[in-house]
Amino acid sequence: MESTNITEDVAKSVASAFLNERYPSGKIGAGALQMNYARVASIVFEQVISVTLESGPAYRVEGTLTVRSGSLLAQYMWPADKFKFKIWVSKQARRVLYWEMQ
Repeated sequence: MESTNITEDVAKSVASAFLNERYPSGKIGAGALQMNYARVASIVFEQVISVTLESGPAYRVEGTLTVRSGSLLAQYMWPADKFKFKIWVSKQARRVLYWEMQ
């Protein structure tokens, strides 16, 4: 069976799922004490570059991840943190090979 390469959009989707897995959003607590703890404010993809690695063809997905504090009060008092990321996604295996944050 011949393997097919993924598209740039699929590589972005794999990268997005990878980041959301590491910076989840949801709720903590119960009832009236329940609070949102959304972590990822936004993921902005800046470019997708086709590269060749020892393990085979891949895409290097680059962009900015904005992470905000958990509570509304903390979001008001402290600005969101911004990080640059690079994620290498295998074109054939549809998985993250390497990643780095700055």
